[in-house]
Amino acid sequence: MQFDIGVFGAEVVTPAGLKRTEIGAKGGKFLELSNSVNPADCERVIDGAGLIALPGIIDAHNHPYYDDDILEFGTSAAFGGITSMISFAGTNIAAQPKTAQFAPQVVADFISRAGSTVPLDYAVHAIVGENDPPAETVEELLQLGVTSLKMFMAFPGKRMLTDSKILEFMQAAARLGVLCMVHCENGPVTELLETQTRERGETRPLDYARSRPVEAESEAIYRALSLAEIAGCDCYIVHVSSAQSLEVIREFRRRGRIQVWAETCPHYLLLTEADLESKAGLAKISPPLRRAEDVSALWSAVETGEIDVIASDCSGQKMDPKMVENIFDAPFGIPGVEHMLPLIWHHAVNERKLDPSIVADKMSDGPARAFGLTGKGRIAQGYDADLVLMDPNAEWTISAERQHGNSDYSLYEGWKVRGRPLHSIRGGMPLLEDGELVKEAPHGRYLPRSN
Repeated sequence: MQFDIGVFGAEVVTPAGLKRTEIGAKGGKFLELSNSVNPADCERVIDGAGLIALPGIIDAHNHPYYDDDILEFGTSAAFGGITSMISFAGTNIAAQPKTAQFAPQVVADFISRAGSTVPLDYAVHAIVGENDPPAETVEELLQLGVTSLKMFMAFPGKRMLTDSKILEFMQAAARLGVLCMVHCENGPVTELLETQTRERGETRPLDYARSRPVEAESEAIYRALSLAEIAGCDCYIVHVSSAQSLEVIREFRRRGRIQVWAETCPHYLLLTEADLESKAGLAKISPPLRRAEDVSALWSAVETGEIDVIASDCSGQKMDPKMVENIFDAPFGIPGVEHMLPLIWHHAVNERKLDPSIVADKMSDGPARAFGLTGKGRIAQGYDADLVLMDPNAEWTISAERQHGNSDYSLYEGWKVRGRPLHSIRGGMPLLEDGELVKEAPHGRYLPRSN
């Protein structure tokens, strides 16, 4: 056969917009995109009539080591049209070692644990800590195929790094061609505000939000990008949540001294402080949900291209630990990877009338460009044959009861959406068929990256 698989009748999302074309793939790559592809030349055929073909979704920010480990997380993501994920390496929370591990060992253990069981292709980010020696750590991570590392400006005494340590890592990253990712909140400030808030007995959801104000985020972004400029290091700002933070990013982009990448997440585009107030600990994340004007500013930044990536920042959580009277005692993090694509599709394309190419750019091509996933992120000749076929007319209601993985709640319970992943292929092989995971689908591959 000329092609291993062919997709016929779909509208294909390209950077220039929708294009009606047939798709032929062989050897895991897109081989031909033209109206001359013949079903008789294909070993397998997918009827895409009435469907829209997006590049396989890449979730570039997730934490699969809570109630969902990497296998459960990857399965849930696959049902949501995701074909590749870039995960932060970590140890299952219930099995965390009592002694601190260096970042390269955490990464190596994570890759070993994932093995060949995950249904998606996957790459890895590292989280570095205060005890990791910067030069040696970055060199070891490169040997493991990891070219992106994350540093925290928040959570003193836990994950937070000093500015000098961040600068050391950025200097090593600049020298070795590694991308630095930064969680930007002023840790000492938010710690003080939380202490003062607790002492006043103010433990309601909006009290939590006030203890982590937008200024704590925007100040930290300014500081992180200033350090990156000193080091000459490109910088990726994770989960941007506010209009004020966007202003800081614009300023550094105008300077043009370093490459600045900006990411946001579905919850910052779809939820507000009102949802935090009503859902309490279930919606506790860091940074917290913001105001409606911040949501509006983020959508504008998505449309103009100032936001490069939309990623889930999902950690498979369960409801019970979050159902506490004092919101400060609730754990951080929310589920949601399975519903990310349908929610963004519905609100971007149906509600805001944005071109589907914007969804593809922020959730496929953007992550591939930012993190060096060469050959992924587009439906184009020679690229990995990863795609998801959306039924744009499917109307359905989100329910935690019908989601996969171990999470037992959804912040979007009862939301009605139009548009749903129906089929997907990864590496030229079916992954999702009629909304169900293909049982005989081959396991995904680890994607080592080089600088």
